[in-house]
Amino acid sequence: MNKDNELTSEADWDRNWENFLPSRINPNDQILGENGAFIKTLESNFSLKQGSSTLELGGACSAYLCCLAKFRSMDASIIDYSKIGLGYSDKLFNINNCNLDTHHGDIFDYDFGEKKFDYIVHWGLIEHFKNPIEIFELSHKLLNKSGATFFTMPNMEAIGTSLWRKYDTDDFNTHIFHSDEYIHKLAQDSGFEVHSIYHWGPPILFNAGYWFKEQSLLRPIINFFIRCLSVVSKFLPLYRIGHRKWSAHRAFILVKK
Repeated sequence: MNKDNELTSEADWDRNWENFLPSRINPNDQILGENGAFIKTLESNFSLKQGSSTLELGGACSAYLCCLAKFRSMDASIIDYSKIGLGYSDKLFNINNCNLDTHHGDIFDYDFGEKKFDYIVHWGLIEHFKNPIEIFELSHKLLNKSGATFFTMPNMEAIGTSLWRKYDTDDFNTHIFHSDEYIHKLAQDSGFEVHSIYHWGPPILFNAGYWFKEQSLLRPIINFFIRCLSVVSKFLPLYRIGHRKWSAHRAFILVKK
């Protein structure tokens, strides 16, 4: 992989993960719980097979994979070049009494030998690459014959992303919007068929607290708005009703041809 194709570096991700603290996943959590929005929206779009071997590419801070391991008994593996991120993932899985096979290295150089997986997953990866075709090709190579890949990207079309662009420009510029049409082309060129495309998750404005610097006068106002929105979400199914205009994530499921 040409490093000029990447918008982030190993050092960037080490800094990102160094202050994270792992915690136990609450089975009743609205997003990551046993019947939370993550699993339910995924299963409403694809028939998951419990106990399947699942590899996450760029798997540091792998709460979604831990969720699948904990509540759907997935045989979980991750690869990442951030040792700090891998250490966090180890702690997260241990706290949640789940097994995890970790691999330290660059996803494009690591040798898995003859090992194949039922599912290849990644959440928040390909938007950091100008041309992610090699990620699609690698996923195809590592999958069993009837395998599938699931992945998400931030929903950069949602209401509120203009605030992200304006107030956290450096972070915003490490992300590239890849259209549905482009994903279809990448899938076709790498031997996949697009099974599902959908939106899921809380409103992207829930992330707004990260977009403003500590000293910003807008930060307490935004945080108050987020707290109010969180209270409302307990009574309205904001997490479960995916929509292009407000959901935080765009999700894709591709099956191997």
